[in-house]
Amino acid sequence: MRKFLVATLAIILALGGCAQNHAGLKVICSNDERICAKWQQDFQRHARIKVTIVRLPTWEALARIENQPGQYDVWLGGPAEAYEVARQKNLLIPYRPKFAAEIPANYRTQYWFGVYSSVLAFCSNIPVLKQHAITVPASWTDLESPKMRGLVVASSPLTSGTAFTTYWTGQQIFGASASVHHDRIYQNIGRYTHAGTAPARIVSMGEGGVAISFSPYCRDKAIGSGTHLTVTYPTEGTSYEIGATGLLNHAPHPRNAKIFLDYLSSAHGQQPTPDIPQLAINTNVEGNISEFLRATNIKIIPPNPQEAATKRGQWLTDLVRHMW
Repeated sequence: MRKFLVATLAIILALGGCAQNHAGLKVICSNDERICAKWQQDFQRHARIKVTIVRLPTWEALARIENQPGQYDVWLGGPAEAYEVARQKNLLIPYRPKFAAEIPANYRTQYWFGVYSSVLAFCSNIPVLKQHAITVPASWTDLESPKMRGLVVASSPLTSGTAFTTYWTGQQIFGASASVHHDRIYQNIGRYTHAGTAPARIVSMGEGGVAISFSPYCRDKAIGSGTHLTVTYPTEGTSYEIGATGLLNHAPHPRNAKIFLDYLSSAHGQQPTPDIPQLAINTNVEGNISEFLRATNIKIIPPNPQEAATKRGQWLTDLVRHMW
């Protein structure tokens, strides 16, 4: 706790020294809108630097960054493999944030670092499933059942990083037979969403039986809607996202961007919101992803952003085929 307080004080003092900087900051954010707003408000309060936030799903954000160079300073949120793709396209520039030493080496490179993490899970609406005489799914193969036809809600791989994490996970679990399993699951998807945070909301409204999403969004909707939702983790295994951030090439406000990245690397900047309990990456935050992985009994497959980025083009072609 003492280390956390020292780190928090240090970052606030560092930001306070920039009180006269009114040049602003433009951030493209691929996390939940409320979390994006939380970062915006908290940073503005301490740094007194005006922040403009544009919220877009992961792959749509990447397309915007590529097509409009020099319009944004920082990309924040979305899985790290998207940042690897951005690096390959020369859209990021190296920066080592102030608290990089508090972020494990496997959650950062010279171009991006992890800010939060969430485990991929099933979010089930129990009353809807009961109406169809279906038990809560406990495995990926449960989603392949013909009884699930039209009841699965998932995000589109054309826009969402969550969808790509789902596909990558299936590749690791099923290997050469992954395509067969994906076909069966995709046949049961009744609705695709633009963003990976949305399937849990759809299921919470009773417009689906099972959402494939990251677990914090299901817990959030269960509390917010009063609907009987439950989180389960597939027995074959699941993975998690490294929600990343990075400094964009041709950033119009590079000095302010670096101050913001320093903030995001700190324990203070990575504190989870009470609304959506994502796991921090910074090791000085209690319950961070490293602590969670050491304590959990869930079968976890560690993400590999570099491999996922390299194979994305090949897999995206396969994903689109499954969708249609």
